Amino acid sequence: MILGIIDQEELYVYETDPDNPRAYRYKGRWEAMTRVTETIPVKDGEPVEAELWFTRHGPVIHEHPTHDAAFAVRAAWLGPGMAPFLDADALPAERDPDQGWFATANQMNLPPGYPNDRDTVTYDWYAPTRHHRIAEELGARTDWTVEDCVRLQTDTVSLPARRILPLLADLAGDDELTARAIGLLRHWDADVTADSAAAALFEIWYRRHLRPAVFGRALQQVAPDAERAAALAQIQPPDDPTCDPRVGLDLLTGAETTLDPGTLLATLTAPVADLCALLGPDPAAWTWGALHHARVHHPVTALHDGPQPPWASVGPAPRGGSGDTVGVAPYGADFRQTTGATFRLVVDVGSWDDSVARNSPGQSGNPDSEHYSDLFATWAADGSFPLLYTREQVAKHTTRTITLRPPAPATTQDPNGR
Repeated sequence: MILGIIDQEELYVYETDPDNPRAYRYKGRWEAMTRVTETIPVKDGEPVEAELWFTRHGPVIHEHPTHDAAFAVRAAWLGPGMAPFLDADALPAERDPDQGWFATANQMNLPPGYPNDRDTVTYDWYAPTRHHRIAEELGARTDWTVEDCVRLQTDTVSLPARRILPLLADLAGDDELTARAIGLLRHWDADVTADSAAAALFEIWYRRHLRPAVFGRALQQVAPDAERAAALAQIQPPDDPTCDPRVGLDLLTGAETTLDPGTLLATLTAPVADLCALLGPDPAAWTWGALHHARVHHPVTALHDGPQPPWASVGPAPRGGSGDTVGVAPYGADFRQTTGATFRLVVDVGSWDDSVARNSPGQSGNPDSEHYSDLFATWAADGSFPLLYTREQVAKHTTRTITLRPPAPATTQDPNGR
């Protein structure tokens, strides 16, 4: 049984010895489980001693003695050194590709003709949209700089938006506000930047209204009226990086699309009303970043009683992008970014001191440190900081040095004082 998006965990079901439930069958013989005892401190209570059992594959999570069975989880991240199930030389690889570059954005990237019966990291891939955008940019030029690579890592051009926008070419609004909104989209470059009014309109239109309308129209051909709403809720794609826009885009822009101009126009009325309610009636005041934001929460605050301390969260900060952009930034119903890269780097091979990185929210995990959240604003604005390499440059920019020394070894004396 494979758990998770990629093959990192497996559930083992063992036959156990009827005379000794702490022994499991492995390669035709009974093998004893390993017992580990842990003392767990309890807040406002006495410590609790826990008895844990392990097989050679991992921790036992459930036992069923009456059925002579036990269950254990084997996980890549529980192995020595957090090593994967496979050695590096057993994984698919590409060396010196003809195009001069290689890129991955979680898309299917197995080499052509790779046999299906070979072990791979996963068979569950994200949509190739972000990789297509990277390939478009990398294939257009060769004079890349560090700054250019930083911009590409945080690129916010939406290829689904670029594919949808031509549908508006001959569309006319029924009222002034809708007509103005159509004009915003018609003259938009499909770049989901934080300061874009058109990006705000498109994201609400596409995810909340257009996409459900497309899938709802397709369901009319296969689902009875009474079952259509429930069916739509089941197939509606999630707003996260795993969302694959290809089916919806094919239904919308393919040769057999049934979404007529009237229905398309009708889907624009509601998002205009949504934005008026959220950001006011004037489209000139709309921006995507006024809705889409990043706010990070310290996980330990869930255990904190009373009012949250100032360090409990950092932000909010306006953000560009979406789940479809290279600078991936999916969001939930409240428009807060739900996932994305908190750490990125660009390495200038041969001129190592010109390398840069970004991190969030800060360089220190200590809430009392001045560096606890000092990188958040730069990260949110898609900026970077120098990733210095040589000793000379590191020393030149050092502002503080922390030296950790072990305590001096304790001296012992024999009973005679020697």
